[in-house]
Parts: sequence; C-alpha cells; structure tokens
Amino acid sequence: MQGGMDLDPADQAHANYCRFTKLVLQDYGVFRGSQEIRFTAGQNLILGDNGSGKTTIARVLECLGPAPEMQERHGALRPHMSALVQTEGNPELLSRYRDLVFVSSEGVFRPSVSKALLTGPQQRLLEDEAQNCFSQLALYGEGLCPGSTLEDGLENGHWGNSKRLCAGLAFLFATRDILGIDLPLVMENPYSCLDDEYSRQLSALLQKQRAQLILLTSELALRRGVVADQSHRLDDQGGCTRIRNLRA
Repeated sequence: MQGGMDLDPADQAHANYCRFTKLVLQDYGVFRGSQEIRFTAGQNLILGDNGSGKTTIARVLECLGPAPEMQERHGALRPHMSALVQTEGNPELLSRYRDLVFVSSEGVFRPSVSKALLTGPQQRLLEDEAQNCFSQLALYGEGLCPGSTLEDGLENGHWGNSKRLCAGLAFLFATRDILGIDLPLVMENPYSCLDDEYSRQLSALLQKQRAQLILLTSELALRRGVVADQSHRLDDQGGCTRIRNLRA
C-alpha cells in the first residue's frame, strides 16, 4: 500500500503470487551450449542421475540466476557462462519465503519455521490447517497417539523419514494457505527416502495442491507412477548434460 490507498484486487493478487516460467543455461556447470526449460503452471518433473545437474538447476532457481559459488569456480574460464531465470508475478516473494519454496529431502520442514512467519492469531490456525492437509494421506492415523498433535508426532522422533517428510509438507502447505501466497514448490529428490506406499501418498498430496511444482528427481519417480504435466530428462552426453523435453 502506498500513499494510504488500497491495492487494486488485481495488483494484490499479483503481489501474492509468483511462478517460474523459463530457465536458460549457457555453458553453465555440466550444461554445455544453450539449454532451456519452459515451466508449466502445474507439475514439472526433471529427471536425472546423480551428477547430471539437478542440484545445479535448483540453485539457479533459488538464486534467480547464477549461483555465487558457480561464478567463483568457473567464471574466469567460461566467459560466456550464464543462467537466466524468468518469472511472472512478484519475484521478491521467492527470497522472502525461501523456506516455503525450496525443499530438500535431506531436511524435514519444521513447524518452528512456520511460526516465525506467522502472527499470533495465524499461529493458532496452523495445527488445524496442517492436520487437515495431512489427513488427506491414507496413512494419517498411524503412530499418532490419542490426544497428541501433528507437531508432537513430527518432533517426537518416533516416526520414520517418510512420514516426517509428509508431515513437514503439511505444515508447509498450511503456512502458505494461511499467508495467502501462491508460490512454486521446488523439491530435490523428494522420493529418495520414501517407500513405494509413501511415494504414492506424496504424489497424491502434491497433485491436490494448487502450487506450481518443480520436482528434480531420478527415474525412480516414474517407476513409482509419479505423473507430471511436463517432463524433462537430463541426459549425460560424454560428461556434459543436455536437457531433453520428453513431450517434444
């Protein structure tokens, strides 16, 4: 709000919204020549083996351009190296709410992160909203003691990685809903720590979200039946990676 005037509803929606639309890499990391991905507003699957460039892509999206460590390592040797990220909406949200956008399977999203972003009244909504999201999983009730909360189950250390990851995502989605923000979700190797059943559960949960999804994972996701609106494969060609659109 500026000058005491309320934002137009269209401007307000723009202020609370962001999408990735395009990524262009030029001689960047393991990618040679010009490589491009155009993202859909739905679920985007990027498949690749270890070392194929999944983490490189995640870091470029996180930095909205070349990652500082990549520039320091290769900038002098590759004068034409570049990484371009295009978005629509309000890109400032991506840095402001970084922990709600970029998620690694190596770490479980914590309710404490949510509470740091929410006001007191909003925090009181968090458990119920997260419970509602998590209850969409068929395995919801397993291991949750009578009278305990979802946060208790997440923090008590008795749950396995699969359930803790899904519970953490329930808090993440609940936080985004409470804040009224519509942002991408970028997940690197989300299925690596999940068994077949939880992979199906997670896929179903993600498909119910209205967020743009960018999942960087291995071929394991396809074998477990994960579907996407658009898929790309990172192909190794003699030590260099080429991006191939599987729908082309």
